Amino acid sequence: MKLQRLSRGIISAIALAASAAATMSLAQSSGTRSSSPPEAEFHMARLIYTVAGGGRGFLFGPGQPWWAIDYPEAEYHFLRGLQRLTRVNAAPDSRHIELTDAAIFDYPWLFAQQVGRWQLSDEETSRLRDYLL
Repeated sequence: MKLQRLSRGIISAIALAASAAATMSLAQSSGTRSSSPPEAEFHMARLIYTVAGGGRGFLFGPGQPWWAIDYPEAEYHFLRGLQRLTRVNAAPDSRHIELTDAAIFDYPWLFAQQVGRWQLSDEETSRLRDYLL
């Protein structure tokens, strides 16, 4: 029973990613380009953010910032699953992008990790609102 629920969750996530890939493909073909040209029809974007207390918040240990706590493992597993279960041409890695970067609107799939630790400025909050709308 738990395996069935897990499988349904994975399939739902893959379907959502495929939908986002189609949306991104349309956005990229309509003339909006990020600073780096697309190498595939789907790019996963990982959000870079400032943590409470300032800075990009580096962890103890290996020195990964909170926003990159599981990088590149999360991308590896998600993107391999997406490629295995769909026909979407996915880039092999994520793009790391800040909310203040205008190119954020080129990425309909925005991955934000450990958001309980972020502290957004007014400008970032406004940009996130615009992005989500």
